[in-house]
Amino acid sequence: MKKGLVMLLVVAILFWWWFYQPSATKKVKHTAPPNVVSFETTEPQVKKPEIQKKPARSKQSESSSEIATTIHISDKTIADSVLSYLDVYRMTRQFESCQNIIYRLMEDENFDPVVSFKSRTQHLQALYPDLPTPPQISAIKRHASQCEQLLNAVQLLDLPDLDTSNGKTYAPMYQLKLRLKQYLLLLKPKTQKEQAIEEVLNLIELWQVYYEQVLTVSKGEEESHKAEITVLKEQLSLLRKEQLEISRQYHENPDSVERDSLGEILKEIEKLEKQVIELKRVDPEIREQAIEAFEPVNDLLFAQLKSRDPDVFYEAQKTLELNKQIYRDFGHFPYKDHGGKKFKVPFVEYVSPGDVIKDIFGIDDNETFGLVINYATQLYHCELGADCGPEGNWTPFYCHLGYDNLVEAACQHDLPTFYRDYFLNQNQWQDVQMVLDIIRELYAN
Repeated sequence: MKKGLVMLLVVAILFWWWFYQPSATKKVKHTAPPNVVSFETTEPQVKKPEIQKKPARSKQSESSSEIATTIHISDKTIADSVLSYLDVYRMTRQFESCQNIIYRLMEDENFDPVVSFKSRTQHLQALYPDLPTPPQISAIKRHASQCEQLLNAVQLLDLPDLDTSNGKTYAPMYQLKLRLKQYLLLLKPKTQKEQAIEEVLNLIELWQVYYEQVLTVSKGEEESHKAEITVLKEQLSLLRKEQLEISRQYHENPDSVERDSLGEILKEIEKLEKQVIELKRVDPEIREQAIEAFEPVNDLLFAQLKSRDPDVFYEAQKTLELNKQIYRDFGHFPYKDHGGKKFKVPFVEYVSPGDVIKDIFGIDDNETFGLVINYATQLYHCELGADCGPEGNWTPFYCHLGYDNLVEAACQHDLPTFYRDYFLNQNQWQDVQMVLDIIRELYAN
């Protein structure tokens, strides 16, 4: 039993081992200090003086020519037989950026994307009364049209049914998303690029299994104090119901609720949760075995960061960073689900790619580092050949898809030009270049 996880791992990863050499935490000497003053608040709408040093432009790698974010398929020609593995993979990626639009299209036949944009950016209207500008309106409408085309194309596919034996129910949009991903698994990759994408997706699935195993044993078992824990959980359930009711009353009529009462309930919930954790038990030997089983798979996925294929890099990076909001935290996500205050022994041993670079860069503040690492990682993704144009992987979030920092220039320029000439000041740009150099040395050499 004790050797079971390790033996299972050996069988599962032999397929990958011959091809990749793990190199997760290579150290890089980088003596230039971070430009701390560069993070003073600046107005992103003001065009910055042009920097003489030009960034490396996006270039297509040999294995990833003609990278595009949006796939255009005519309703008249769509058929399972004409779609390649790469076509369907592109559809899954486009679905990610379209899912909010698709949700509204499936729920509201009168959906207006411009009205929806104005509604979710109300907090910016006082500061930017011209929002959305004509270029943003054009981009919003074009994006909504592309998402509608994608929805129509996906609905024409012979998608597999979801397994509902577990009793779970999903919203129609999410059902469609899951079925599309399952459909991709049924297709056979033919080209070298398609095989590379399938390989990293399969490795990610294996990585997630072993990561979850570590989390499971880190939570702690409850059998040794089951009766006491059951009583505490019943008390927690009642308190949480009371918390929800007070919160509902407060939102309906703030004057009718004593805010102190909600604070007291939250304190009591936190106290009981700590008591539950204290009663749990973790077997150190079993936990160590789970971590030892996870580490080789983690090394293999880290090795995929050295791929010259932008799609492979994208999938590996977002998985290893445990990223939930890809456009905000593509590079470093400091609030990872390691167990935190809810696990008996949080999985603090895990080190992500962003954590490695943060250590090299030599900065402690997560917010400041989050700015430079995320910009730099996106630019590196562009250098690999990703679509970084106005309708590509990243700039639409600054044009109309995001919730803040919405800048008209993002609707009209590629990502390097937008960052350098319209969004970052000179010191910020220099900091980003420093981190980009670290990324290149870690992954491109």
